[in-house]
Amino acid sequence: MTKGITLLLAALCCTALLSGCTASPAPAAPVEQSDAAESEEQAAAQPMSVESAGVTGGVLADVYGAKGVDFVSGYIPARSLPLTIKDIPAGTVALAVRMSDPDASDWVHWLAANLPAGDVADNASRAGGDGVAQGVNSFGTIGYGGPTPPSGTHAYVVTVYALSEALPLQDGFSDAEFTAALEGRVLAQAQLTAQYSK
Repeated sequence: MTKGITLLLAALCCTALLSGCTASPAPAAPVEQSDAAESEEQAAAQPMSVESAGVTGGVLADVYGAKGVDFVSGYIPARSLPLTIKDIPAGTVALAVRMSDPDASDWVHWLAANLPAGDVADNASRAGGDGVAQGVNSFGTIGYGGPTPPSGTHAYVVTVYALSEALPLQDGFSDAEFTAALEGRVLAQAQLTAQYSK
């Protein structure tokens, strides 16, 4: 009888051991994303934006248009406005800028290509820079030609493009050539609209 009890206890022990071996593991605790990683993702999701110290309350400062003091050909405003560009996407090699007046049949005021990937300084059109190319505006001159509305108030649209590679353009390019060169090279774009009155 003692032998039978011993065998029964041995069998129970083996059953308990086998049950422990086949038990399902406890689910792993979820890995929490670090604050730094979340911040990086949020930054990556932020769209590029543009603003200007030369624009206050949606109005372009006098100095960048017909009421300024810096002109070419005697009457074309030549001092370009500064631009602050935020959240430029990774991989941006250069920037391009187009400024036009949709209230005057999309009159082109400024075409600039291959600007350094960062903020655009005040009077950058006059300063130029290595590799920077500027197109012919609707006045027929190369570079910035500021607002000169014939009457009333016009809205001017500045579009900034983040480029994956430099545009194959030289000084004196046309608006059509600018548009064609952008094809397949734009990572992001942002717009700023400002008013200017006669």
